[in-house]
Amino acid sequence: MKLIKRFKQVRTGVVRPVEGSRIVDRLGQLVTLTEWQDQLTISAVYEAPYQTWYQTPAGFIAMGDVVLFPDIQLRLALATIQTVQVTQPRGFTGIRITGKLGRHHQLNDRLAVVARVETIDGRYYETPDGELLRGADVYVIGHKMTFTFMPQHPANIQIVTPSGATVRDDCGNEVGHLSTATIVPVLAEVTDLFGVHYYQLEAQQYVAKTDTVALTGTQGWPRTQTATYRCLNAENINQNFWGMPNGCEPAALLEGLHLKGLVSELDYQGFIDQVPVAADYNPYHGFGGAPDDNVKGRFEAIFPDALVKWGRRYGKVRNVSGATISQLLGCLKRRNPVVTYVTVGFETPEMNVYHFGKALSNNHAVLLDGISGDLVHVSDPIDGAYWLPLFKFAMAYNARHWAVEIL
Repeated sequence: MKLIKRFKQVRTGVVRPVEGSRIVDRLGQLVTLTEWQDQLTISAVYEAPYQTWYQTPAGFIAMGDVVLFPDIQLRLALATIQTVQVTQPRGFTGIRITGKLGRHHQLNDRLAVVARVETIDGRYYETPDGELLRGADVYVIGHKMTFTFMPQHPANIQIVTPSGATVRDDCGNEVGHLSTATIVPVLAEVTDLFGVHYYQLEAQQYVAKTDTVALTGTQGWPRTQTATYRCLNAENINQNFWGMPNGCEPAALLEGLHLKGLVSELDYQGFIDQVPVAADYNPYHGFGGAPDDNVKGRFEAIFPDALVKWGRRYGKVRNVSGATISQLLGCLKRRNPVVTYVTVGFETPEMNVYHFGKALSNNHAVLLDGISGDLVHVSDPIDGAYWLPLFKFAMAYNARHWAVEIL
């Protein structure tokens, strides 16, 4: 183990898992067991391969199993009650001023706060019932949003949604509206603290990417396309926001299941924890590796037959591989979204040879959930929800004709 940080003053931590945790020695051998809400004295932080540890007088406990009690320096009551929204993908557990654990809060949960609390670890917010929420884990609604800039963006976009698109400032306030078919220049593509994709327009104004199509020039699509508009409006799960660089197929499947009102009790992490990993790491038999890691020699994906077998644990899904584009659009007319196997960024398919046979090295999966004339709408686990030309979608899809319909 490598020492990362030694606290100037010992800290108090509370055991978070309901099932308790383990304290081990430097070799990883069990020293003792702890119970839920046990209080521990923490003196330092150590790092080992794949794990970070807190040092206690008895030994070492996994950092993720402990919530540190903040060392409060200043408490300031807020003039008015404010609302915060959870930004941590896996949620977090608050801690009470009494030193006991608070509730577990999920991504996007909203909570009222009545005070700002400054500690040696940074800012916290206090709820009316005395629970402390770490400032880094929440967004104060109405405050300036922090955005992450994407590496590329189109020069211009066009609004596709028939009702138009709302323009918001960086505090989330509505500052304008763009009518359908409007073409506007773009300064950047960004994601917010919740992993949602936006296009930045002039003067710190933003429009949701899901309402738009990227243009290669200044020529837009005809307004008459709205006559055939149909969008199921599936949620978008940002796999990179969740730390899952290889989790596109599970994300697309869960988007579709949630759209059908299924497995609402499972978030992306809970769902992907149940993905069947193939014993031989063959994506035709199950997931070919680890969704959260790249391992040399493995192909981290799950192909249609195995995806359907897994998906049937939760709802009605069927393998419609071989379907034409017209047949896929027929699924949408029946209000059934479709997991479609395409390429990353809808780039030209690139074939390579692996231990299980040939496969696309730029394999990707998205949820097809909308049509408007010569445009289709997808919920893309990497690039967000958006519209794109049907011919561009077809180029990537037709390389394999792989698809899974969610009924």
